[in-house]
Amino acid sequence: MNFLRFSWWCTPLISFSWVRARDLSGQSKHKACLKKLSRIKWMRGPDISPMGQWTAEFHILEGHSYYQLGQTDKAQERLQHAAKILHKESNYTDWEKNYLRAYISECHPKLELGVDTPIDLENVDLDYVTNDMKNCFPLLTHPDWIH
Repeated sequence: MNFLRFSWWCTPLISFSWVRARDLSGQSKHKACLKKLSRIKWMRGPDISPMGQWTAEFHILEGHSYYQLGQTDKAQERLQHAAKILHKESNYTDWEKNYLRAYISECHPKLELGVDTPIDLENVDLDYVTNDMKNCFPLLTHPDWIH
C-alpha cells in the first residue's frame, strides 16, 4: 500500500485536504482540521515534508489547532518545528517570514516558543504579505489590521 502514497493521484486529494483543513480551522473546527492534516501526513508518508514548500504553514496550522484544543505540549512542539523550518525556508519573502513568526508568537501567548528576537509588529508590513496568508493566519493584534 505504501506505493500508493507517492502516486500522482494523491496530489488532488492532498490539495483538497489542505484547503479543507484551512477552512475548518477558520471555522474553529480544530479536531476536524487535525484529521485532515493527519490524512495529508498519511498520504505523503512519514519521511516526506507534508506540504512541500508549504510545510512551515502546515506545521503552524497543526500547532494552532492543538493550541486551540488546549494541547499545549503538542502545540509547542509543532510551532517550534515550524519556526525552524521557516528559518531555513527560501520560498517565503522576509516580509512573509516575519509575518508568520509574529503570528506564531502573538497568537499563542501561553507557549514558551524560545523566540530569540521578538517580532515588532510595527515592522511587519501587511502590504507585502499575501491575502491568502493573512486569511489563513490572521494577525489580529497587528496595529494596521482592519477589523
